[in-house]
Amino acid sequence: MDKFLVALERYRVPLVPLHPVVSILPGEWDSVYHGEGFDIDSLRDYRIGDNIRRVNPRISAKRGVQTIVDRVTLRDLTVVIYGDATASMRLRSKKVIQINAAATLLFSAYKHESSFELAFLGDWKNHLNPRRGEQQFLSLYRRLGSGQDKKSSKQDFLLALYQHLHRTIEPHSIVFVISDFLGLYVSGDEREKVLKQLAHRYDIIPVIVQDDLEYTFPVFDFPISFVLYDEEAERQRELWLTPEDQREIKTANEKRFTELQAAFRNAGIESIHIDDYSLGGLFGVFSNFFLSRKTRQRLHSG
Repeated sequence: MDKFLVALERYRVPLVPLHPVVSILPGEWDSVYHGEGFDIDSLRDYRIGDNIRRVNPRISAKRGVQTIVDRVTLRDLTVVIYGDATASMRLRSKKVIQINAAATLLFSAYKHESSFELAFLGDWKNHLNPRRGEQQFLSLYRRLGSGQDKKSSKQDFLLALYQHLHRTIEPHSIVFVISDFLGLYVSGDEREKVLKQLAHRYDIIPVIVQDDLEYTFPVFDFPISFVLYDEEAERQRELWLTPEDQREIKTANEKRFTELQAAFRNAGIESIHIDDYSLGGLFGVFSNFFLSRKTRQRLHSG
């Protein structure tokens, strides 16, 4: 088996939907963690009118009171992952970051027994058909590398993304959009409107990809050079930057990232920021995101 797939076994992200569906599972009394497709949502005391079959004997014995276990069923959950095949995502380590991030999320959805699908921004003709199972995972896993080799544009992709989802994906599905979000040619008002539409219908989660060069652009007291690949000329070019150029780029990167986070936040969307391609690093970021969400849901419901 692929060593990468073996490594993924250690990094199953605990997916938590924004709008949990609480399942009533009569008769499953052995363990509150029985079945990989279910996750515990809350424990509460038995109330008059509850189905007595929902009382969990083991948990009741530990707590000293008859206890009902409410669970979130992830088998009813649909997960869609959009990758970014534009030129900026093929630079430096961003391609590897995206492949590892998408693979981690696909594997986690597969192990949670959810329905899942993979698509790429700009490939709007591809019909989405989320399915469960190992064959679906292996098929999408093989598409990860080839899908990034397609040339596409991010121009006006937000509206196209909404329309693409609206045709085939049910509301409240988790939708990850993995991208550096560079080159969004959408005005502020229009962008906010579409983002709010996405947030209203789906559990949209932007995964902002930045490598070290974008996240912490270095500034030196002397000129430095970078070798960049010119997509149009299909050859490499050497770019020299003065200290002033370096400071301007650093400031512009920080400003763009701040504005991007604010745009998502104003639309009621939580975003994830990744700059590490290691499976352990990605797992930590994704897990912390969903564990924080789960904690907030419990506090809100309590």
